Parts: sequence; structure tokens; C-alpha cells
Amino acid sequence: MDLLQWFDYFGVFVFAITGAMLAARKEMDVFGFVVLALMPAIGGGTLRDLILGEPVFWLSDTTYLFVTLTAALVTFFAVRFMTRLSDVLLWFDALGLSVFCAIGAAKAMAVTGDPVIGVVMGAFCEMSLPMRRPSFCIKRCTRRRHFVVLFATCSRTIMLLTSRLYWV
Repeated sequence: MDLLQWFDYFGVFVFAITGAMLAARKEMDVFGFVVLALMPAIGGGTLRDLILGEPVFWLSDTTYLFVTLTAALVTFFAVRFMTRLSDVLLWFDALGLSVFCAIGAAKAMAVTGDPVIGVVMGAFCEMSLPMRRPSFCIKRCTRRRHFVVLFATCSRTIMLLTSRLYWV
């Protein structure tokens, strides 16, 4: 594994923490932490791959999902400690943003061979993060809304059963 791959995983981890911190501010449950961690962590690369017509990166390398899940759970259980690190996380968020921008541009240039498309896709990966994150926080997901918790539990159960059947 090369240095760029480590930076990529690190960026995913930090972006997942920043998404989970938004879930903490909105007083969401653990499912909300995971969903909001996924958006900034793998959302930009997913959109990039879909636009470029490439296979989505985390479907072939599930390490990205495990890194995101780990960051969401660490943030959920250590949210008080994470809020003290908000300044440090801001710097790591900026570092991750620059790495993701460079990775997006490099992948677009490798696929299309056009440097203009590379620059546009790099900027798209960078600028789409602030637009994606708040759109999932319009309503709070609290324990008082039992139907939301029930729906989330059923969705997770179906997802786990489906994935279990796939691997059998």
C-alpha cells in the first residue's frame, strides 16, 4: 500500500468524523452518525465515479466502508472528546479535502485523458462536500420518533440478510 492510499484512508476517516460530528450536533442516534459519516467520507468519490462511468470505488474496496463505520462509532462513543479536538479536526479536514481534490482530478484525467475534465472533477469533488452534508440534517432523528427507528432497524436487518445471502 502506497502513501497516497494511506492519505486516502486518512481523509475518509477524518471526513467521516466531521459528518458524525454534525450528527452529534443534531442529537441523532447511532444510525444517524453512520449515515452522516458516509456522506462526506465516500459521497464525493461516489458521485465522481458515477459521472465518469467508472465502477464505484468502495464496491471493490470495502475498506473504505469499514474506515467510515469505525470513525462513526468512535465519534458516537467519544463525542465529548471529539468536540475538544474540533480545531485539529478542522486542519485534518482541510488536508483531506486537498487530498480528495487531487485524487478526483487524477482519476478523471486517467479515465478521460483531458486535463480540463480533471480540474473540473477535482473541483467538483471538493465543492460538493458542503452541499451534501447539510441536506441530510433537515429533520432530527430522535428516539421520540419511533417509526424512524423502526424503519432504520428494518432496513439494516434487510441489508444484513441480503448481504449474508450474497456471500453464502
